[in-house]
Formats: sequence, C-alpha cells, structure tokens
Amino acid sequence: MPEPTSAIPMAALRQLVSMAQAAASPVTLVKHGRREDRAMAYDRFLKACAGAVRNRSTTDGVAEVWSTWQAVNLRSAKKVRKAASDLVDRVYATADAGAHGEGQRWIFDAEEQDYLPRTDLEEELGVDLSKDEEVLFMHAMRSFVEIARMDLLERWWHWPMPGPLRRRYLASR
Repeated sequence: MPEPTSAIPMAALRQLVSMAQAAASPVTLVKHGRREDRAMAYDRFLKACAGAVRNRSTTDGVAEVWSTWQAVNLRSAKKVRKAASDLVDRVYATADAGAHGEGQRWIFDAEEQDYLPRTDLEEELGVDLSKDEEVLFMHAMRSFVEIARMDLLERWWHWPMPGPLRRRYLASR
C-alpha cells in the first residue's frame, strides 16, 4: 500500500510540468488584448488584405481577410475596429465585387468620383491612377496603419496629456 504522502508530490510534479509546458507555448504567453497580441493580429490582417487585393485573379483570399478581421475585432479598441471595417469594405470592393450589393458598389463609385481628376496624370500616363482600385485600397490601408500604430504606441501615462498633444507626441515616435 503506497503511503498517502507520496501522492501529493506526484500531483504537484504533474502540475509543475503542465505549467512549464504552458509557459513554453507562445500562445499562452500572450493574452487577448495585450499590445503584442494586437500587433500580431494587425500584422496578419494587413498581410491578408494585401494578399487578397494583389492576388485576386489567382486565389480567393477573402476568407483569410474575414478571419483575421474577426481577430482584430476581438482584440482592439473601437477606433481601430472602425478603421479595420473600412479597410475590409475596400478589400471586398476590390477583390470580390460580388461581396457587396448594388447599393454599396454605387456608394464606392460615387466616392471614387469625388476625387478631383488629375489632368496632368492623364496627359502623361494616359490614365488617372488616383482612381485605380489598388491606389484607393492603399489609402484605406494607410489610414488603418496610422490608427493601429497609435493604438500600439499608447501607454497608460499618455492619457493625462491633452488629445492634440498626445497625438503629436505619438506621431513623432
């Protein structure tokens, strides 16, 4: 018959081994919503969006965009989620024209016509590249990157600063 004290160290040893294995896994080291986790989600999201737009003729990357967008929605603040949804709308309009209804496509066409025509580009290149789908995608991507960068740079001691001063300070970093 085993002694009752020998079972206690084995249980403790099993717990220590499981804690060591969990600590060695990078997934458990980073918790949802932490800066490193958000940075990883933003990186995956940007890569999926760029892949869906650039490789739209060969592969359908919209599923990857959707899954990484949900990862961003799980982890980020409201302003980043808004910028991400704007970027996803632009990706859908560019990579998968059937993802939006006729009304949304009409809105995107109206937004594209709001840009002033660049006659100098039309004379030099034959086409106005400022209305190109990929150029409009890059504008949406740039605005998402700026907002996500500010989100990742903010620390708790920045909040007492007034808004314009805080944004200027973070933009200079």
